[in-house]
Amino acid sequence: MNEFVITSRQGAKCVFHSRTYEPGGRLESYTVEMEDLDFQASMQVFNAGYELPPSALFGRLASQWTGWKGSEEWRSAEGEFAIVATCDRTGHVRFAFNFLKPAQSAYWSASAFVLVEAGQLDSIAWEAHAFFHTDLQPVPGLSK
Repeated sequence: MNEFVITSRQGAKCVFHSRTYEPGGRLESYTVEMEDLDFQASMQVFNAGYELPPSALFGRLASQWTGWKGSEEWRSAEGEFAIVATCDRTGHVRFAFNFLKPAQSAYWSASAFVLVEAGQLDSIAWEAHAFFHTDLQPVPGLSK
């Protein structure tokens, strides 16, 4: 799988693509692109090797598809990319995708929101797992 896309019915989307690998085969980085009406931002996200990839969050959410209290979050080790998920009682899940460009260059931030149905979480988790894990081990918490 060359890219992984989460899209809302309203057209907003977050696209994960352009993976790079270290010589040993470990995922080194990937690009995340956020798009919405009159808005586009992208950033290369580095994988520190000791952190869990975003697929860990998506798998955890899929196992809680009936809902959770508060927010569930994932953040890259360097802090340049974060995902915050919230849900409501009607089965809507709101993903906030946040970029934060550190101050070593020009400082900037960007956020996009993608609204999906709770019933989509299972397929989102599987697609995320296929993108971030080339070994295709089972998704923790899911059966298929």
